[in-house]
Amino acid sequence: MKILESEAIDLRQEVLWTFRNIFKNGSINAIDQVVNGDFFEIIKSILQEGHHDHKCIALEAIYYLLETTRRFGRIGTVYDVLESVGIVKVLEDLQGNPSMNIYAKAVTIIENFYNTEEESIF
Repeated sequence: MKILESEAIDLRQEVLWTFRNIFKNGSINAIDQVVNGDFFEIIKSILQEGHHDHKCIALEAIYYLLETTRRFGRIGTVYDVLESVGIVKVLEDLQGNPSMNIYAKAVTIIENFYNTEEESIF
C-alpha cells in the first residue's frame, strides 16, 4: 500500500486504476487479498485531499468494490469498514464538491448502496 502514498502523481494514478479494475473485474478472492485497513485509510486521504483525477478514480474503486461484494453477498463487511474508517462521512461531504464529476460519483454511490429512505448510516 506504500505505493499509493507515493508523491509521484502518475504512479499513484496508475495504482488507483489497478485497484479500480480489480474491484470491477476481479473475483472476491482477489478483492480479499487487496483490501485491508491501510487501503481504506489511504483512499480516505485521497478523497479528502487528493488530486481531482485521483478522487474520481478512488470513487469508482469504491463503487465497484461495493458492487462486487454485494454480488457475492459480502457487502456487510465493506459497509462496516467504510463506516469505521470514516469514508461514509467523506462521501457525504463530497456531495458538496464543486466538481460535478466528483459530486455525481459520490451521489451515485450513496443512492445505489445506502438506503437513504429508511435507516440511513449518514
